[in-house]
Amino acid sequence: MQKKMIKLLAAAAAVLVSASLAVAATPPPAPQGIYIKDTVYKNFSGSNYKLCRDCHTPGWVTATDSDLKLKDKHHALINQPGGVVVSCNNASGTLPANLATGCHYITTDPVSGVTAVQNPRPCFNCHTKGPHHLTDQAAAQNCKHCHGSAIDNPKDGHWIPTSTDYAMDTSFNGMTPAPVGRSVVDPTDPTKTVIVQGCEACHQADATLQIFANKDTHHSTGIGQDLSPVGNCTWCHASTGTENNFTIRACEACHGIASLHNIQADSPNAANLGGIVASNEDPGFGHVGNNWDCVGCHYSWTGTAASDTTATAPFVNEISAITLPAGVANTLTLTGMGFTNLDAVGNSYIPTVVLTRGTETFTLIPFSTSVSEVKVALPATLVAGVYEVRINKGGETVSNLKTLTLTPKLTATNALLTSTTLTITGIGFGTAPAAEYQELLGVFVDGVQANVVSWSNTKIVVTGTNFAAGKLAVVKAVYGEVSKPIVVPIKK
Repeated sequence: MQKKMIKLLAAAAAVLVSASLAVAATPPPAPQGIYIKDTVYKNFSGSNYKLCRDCHTPGWVTATDSDLKLKDKHHALINQPGGVVVSCNNASGTLPANLATGCHYITTDPVSGVTAVQNPRPCFNCHTKGPHHLTDQAAAQNCKHCHGSAIDNPKDGHWIPTSTDYAMDTSFNGMTPAPVGRSVVDPTDPTKTVIVQGCEACHQADATLQIFANKDTHHSTGIGQDLSPVGNCTWCHASTGTENNFTIRACEACHGIASLHNIQADSPNAANLGGIVASNEDPGFGHVGNNWDCVGCHYSWTGTAASDTTATAPFVNEISAITLPAGVANTLTLTGMGFTNLDAVGNSYIPTVVLTRGTETFTLIPFSTSVSEVKVALPATLVAGVYEVRINKGGETVSNLKTLTLTPKLTATNALLTSTTLTITGIGFGTAPAAEYQELLGVFVDGVQANVVSWSNTKIVVTGTNFAAGKLAVVKAVYGEVSKPIVVPIKK
């Protein structure tokens, strides 16, 4: 890869771009159809938790449905394999709440006797800082864990050219790109200028579209803004030296040549609608779809855009569910871009779906695949827990991270009454609710809460004075509500 790229770059370095290639048919900002939008996160505050839902719940669900899905997703962190065993009750009611102190402040009205749970919204009641770059993975600079093959890890040893490979032309008369770029006269309209040979050839701010400049989008991640527990300005801005002091070489620590050269979306090009063909897409929809995409970074480049492209990096925008019951066969639909592509010589790259839970990995073959949608069958053998979901294409590139929570299947099979004792059997009941959850979780008959004698994941024993055959015994558990008519065993 390195030798091939050096050869290609050396061959192109002396070539001057023709006027016909100097401007894009699609002007900046770049179409925002793949990967993270060029935006900032400063608006994620107050009650505006709907912004969190844009990524953390499927777009097709209603607000009520998505809240229920998020509830199950959070409950899966508690009393599950690999989860945290903690009381849900935030006894003090102080904010921010967290798993260590409990999440919900529960109160009982002294007059009505009604028990209520503090509204866990907005999300920033608990998430006081953007969680995305305050993780152990971020601290270790493992960017690919969440972002996939569209980015590099600064410490993974990927190739960053040095002066021994080829000189970095700081005058930008050669083909080395700059973090920003430079302005040149538009050869098709001498009254205008365009930015070339840098990121801003495509990534420019646009107030109407709420698109922000690269400086703002990178600084808004939080990396370098708060040096504890993670983040350091020198990850991007070296304090000394020339070659690594905020030049393209510093950018290439995360945005290396290999990762940049596999980013491409499907464009409206009539020759290959519904597919990605490197070097045969409209300009501006990626990095390898059109020769102008090369010009945007290098300006002097007139070679083929597909010369080093194999499997383009897939991007998952949505998954059809963020929670599903375990032990049940289901279909999961992933939508996004770049799930399939053809390289310059016609090789096809197709995806698999990879689920990871702790040390376990499950590779699933989709039964339906297109450039923007994948459908895969989830086997009933998958157990409850939180799974990382990614697209793997050709064994070469992986997508960004999504998560799927499989919740315990909640089922009541019997509700048998013996005298004043009711035994309910089933699965998914979880652990016994604590006393502070009175009126919220438990067993109810005619709206009256029964007294719990014992409670396990598969059997609940309660007592009460209003039990009778035919009445519904309602179990309210962490993962939902289920009911079963009470029956009285026939005496022999």
